[in-house]
Amino acid sequence: MFDHRRALIPDFEAFLDAVHSEPDLFLRANALRMPGPQLAEGLRRAGLEVEPLPFSPHALRVRGLASPGATLEHMLGLYHVQGATSMLAPLALDVRPGHRVLDLCAAPGSKTTQIAELLAGRGWVLANDPYLDRLAVLKHHVERLGHTSVAIAHNNGAAFANGLRFDRVLVDAPCSGEGRWRLGAAGAAHRPARAYTESEVARLHALQRTLLRRAANLVEPGGRIVYSTCTYAPEENEAVVADVLRERPDLQLEPLPPELGGEPGLTVWGGRRFGETLALTRRHYPHRSWNASGFFIARLRRDPDAAVRDRHRHRPLGGGEHEREAALRESALAYLHERFGLERAALAPARPLASGRTVWLCSPEMPHPRGLERWRVQNPGLRLVRDRSSRLKPTSTGLVATGSALRRAVLPLTPHEFATLLAGQRVARAADAPEIVALQGGYAAAQLGERVVGCVFVRRDGIASQIPRDTARRVREALFVLGPRLRWAEGEDGAWRAEAVAARR
Repeated sequence: MFDHRRALIPDFEAFLDAVHSEPDLFLRANALRMPGPQLAEGLRRAGLEVEPLPFSPHALRVRGLASPGATLEHMLGLYHVQGATSMLAPLALDVRPGHRVLDLCAAPGSKTTQIAELLAGRGWVLANDPYLDRLAVLKHHVERLGHTSVAIAHNNGAAFANGLRFDRVLVDAPCSGEGRWRLGAAGAAHRPARAYTESEVARLHALQRTLLRRAANLVEPGGRIVYSTCTYAPEENEAVVADVLRERPDLQLEPLPPELGGEPGLTVWGGRRFGETLALTRRHYPHRSWNASGFFIARLRRDPDAAVRDRHRHRPLGGGEHEREAALRESALAYLHERFGLERAALAPARPLASGRTVWLCSPEMPHPRGLERWRVQNPGLRLVRDRSSRLKPTSTGLVATGSALRRAVLPLTPHEFATLLAGQRVARAADAPEIVALQGGYAAAQLGERVVGCVFVRRDGIASQIPRDTARRVREALFVLGPRLRWAEGEDGAWRAEAVAARR
């Protein structure tokens, strides 16, 4: 299947060995909640083999973790499952706190959430995608990881409207995906049904070129664009970049940081000369890049003097909270203070913002969605409180994000009780138990060990989980990162219990 790539891939036999093997597992620590070295230490206590990667202390290769998406640590947003080469594109973008960033093809969200981590709560990233089903996955990851600096937009990236301008733009373009293909039994889960035809690759090339041209109109003069794909096809990589560079003299390629690795891009292919500067792009192959997926990255900078001839300027964004929304925001903050002892100052530097019937926690620079209606923007940050007509409801993700600042209505749970709640079953507690009497019913923050793990509702007849069901039912294990290692097991009576697992030394 890869014979047609033999002339461009160095050490081709080693490449074939790699694509007939299972790809390694890589995790990106969410440094805003648990830095990579701390996560690595906890994973090693769980008996796993962990290797930090050279380009970031938060990038880890992990062996021995069979279901990385089924752990409590994953649910609480301590890490994200992401390919090693996928992590390189946001790092190449050189994002700094305070930047405005556009992720033009954002779903399912690995790179978006990495960009948000690099922003460290200042500035904002507009995560755009044209497919609603993929946007749902993106929203899930943004909330799980607790990011306040992401707004989500539903647009065709190739026709993204003018009027907004960004310091950085990522174009992680739709592509033929050859870099993800693994052949043979070991890589059966990554085996393609068929290769793309020449006409399909030509259509992808046209789309990719349009997306990159659109990015050039949306980036500020002096700003950076990163174009990336997960394919080896020169038609979708160097050829796209070369075409746009020829059309846009205000763009030039920049070298990538050497720690990101990779092989120089092609300067000639199929009788076509792309130009010597295309060697500044980088190609990644599994046998030379940590046994990760194949990848291509190009970094471009827009001429700072382009402003004098720029027709597409950033326009002031109007819109803000309506009177009713401002009242909802203040009511929600008063409720969180009265019920949970959460001080407004503890939310800084993020700020609460009301939109519709939801109060969000967002970065200080985040515009109100009303000023972004032209771009069909939704989800401006992290959902904090919902207005459910009869009562205000705190979200699980909001309580997890603010957990260390909660002073009241925090309910400690045993591992067995928490496993029972995650399985969708109610936990019984005596109505006269002091902690139940003190809460007097209503919403509370569930705590496991020293960490808030979600929202529960307390009644006289027991405790019910308010953690989203599709999230909760994935959890089957808690690693040593949060304390004792636990695995969920269903008993003969149908109840779920958390069983301790001894650490391997």
